[in-house]
Amino acid sequence: MTAKPFPSGAVLLALIAFALLFHAPVLGLSFFSDDFSVIHRIGVQRDLGTGSFFRPLPDWTLYLNYLMAGPTPWAFRIVNVALLGINGWLVYLLGRHLLPVGNDVRWSTGLVAGVLFVCYPFHNEPQLWIIGRSTAMATLFTLMALVVATSRASRVNKCILVGLCGALGAMCYELALLLPLLLALLAISTPTQDRRTWWAMVLITSAVAGSNLFLRSLLTGHVANEYGASFFSRGIVSYFGMAAKVLGRLFLPPNPITHLQAVLLAALALALAVIAHLLVRCTKNEPANRNLLFTLALMVAVACAIGIIGGVSTRTCESDRFLYLPSAFLCLLLSFAISTLVKGKARIAVVGVLLIFSLVAMRSNHLHWIEASRVIERIIEATPEPPADARLLVHGLPGDEKGAFIFRHGYREALEFAGRDASRIRIVPEGPNSIWEFLRMETGDTLHRNDKDRWFDAGGVLQQPH
Repeated sequence: MTAKPFPSGAVLLALIAFALLFHAPVLGLSFFSDDFSVIHRIGVQRDLGTGSFFRPLPDWTLYLNYLMAGPTPWAFRIVNVALLGINGWLVYLLGRHLLPVGNDVRWSTGLVAGVLFVCYPFHNEPQLWIIGRSTAMATLFTLMALVVATSRASRVNKCILVGLCGALGAMCYELALLLPLLLALLAISTPTQDRRTWWAMVLITSAVAGSNLFLRSLLTGHVANEYGASFFSRGIVSYFGMAAKVLGRLFLPPNPITHLQAVLLAALALALAVIAHLLVRCTKNEPANRNLLFTLALMVAVACAIGIIGGVSTRTCESDRFLYLPSAFLCLLLSFAISTLVKGKARIAVVGVLLIFSLVAMRSNHLHWIEASRVIERIIEATPEPPADARLLVHGLPGDEKGAFIFRHGYREALEFAGRDASRIRIVPEGPNSIWEFLRMETGDTLHRNDKDRWFDAGGVLQQPH
């Protein structure tokens, strides 16, 4: 007897509720680093220009957030977490569309994939770091395009909607520029009679991606700013190392012990090889299922391109936003692999173990952000008022807490959001000779150095009992 699927709307509401429940302990944390400067620029200064990255859509949503709630972190973060639930729902829909027709468990396999995505512990930046919303929004439009492409809509509607989703996604984050490649993989794996539509969508989204790059160059003066261009300055060999790091971080939590992480990566590679061998054997007489498994694996690889170029850390959770889109296809792949290899109650047990591991790892990651938020609040509270006729010279600002951002940027804006005057605060650059260089540089400054300037060691606040 075939189980009856849940209504799609009920699944959407449930996944959003799960996302909010799992992230409830972190919804009220402070802004982090660039959050302060970006939200100050958009909300206080009303600067909605394209900036150097050309990601206007997320900025517009941040502006709406600010208009409705002001600089209230939970009001911004709840949107980011809701996006996680919506993207989990799109993963569920994509799973239902991709699984071969006649598969009695395709809806439940898609549902497991959606739940795994919401619980996935290694892509927390887009939920906790407010400006990480750009990654979540780009993934939203990319997944939406793939859901439409695999639906039963007419050819014309598919081409129009997929092209529109591609255009909107590219205005959120660069990972959406991978959409033509993802569509091409599905085009190659589809029946011959459907390929004309698929290749039309590939061409349209390729044109959309090219138009985005042209418009970006026209409005900002470059295709990639200095920060983005630096990702392409590495040697070819280094990208193979980056690929290994991304593969490891898709499955493993960060670990500061390098040699231990290398051992775990080797064990992971062996385990994945064994699982791949078992899947090949189990789908020997099921070419459609084998083809789908292979296609999903390639989609994971393509989606990892941004992470390979940008780099992810194996020591901390930094840059785990690059794993957001790959994890969508990874969760689909895992769910389908489990339904292929394991049957009955054993399947439920395997999924249960995965969910428990995910929630424990998620909590471990959240603790870093909780501590980072506490540090930010302590530093803001401990920052003294500048002298009436001089400046406060600040040094020792911590950059992160095991990958959770603190004050790489945004310190002055954070003070302003707290109702403090930051006009007479000067941040001294870090480095072994930075203070001496700063003092020497300041000699001829119009705000010349005087004995009334006061120093504040922000790093010293971390050593104080709390």
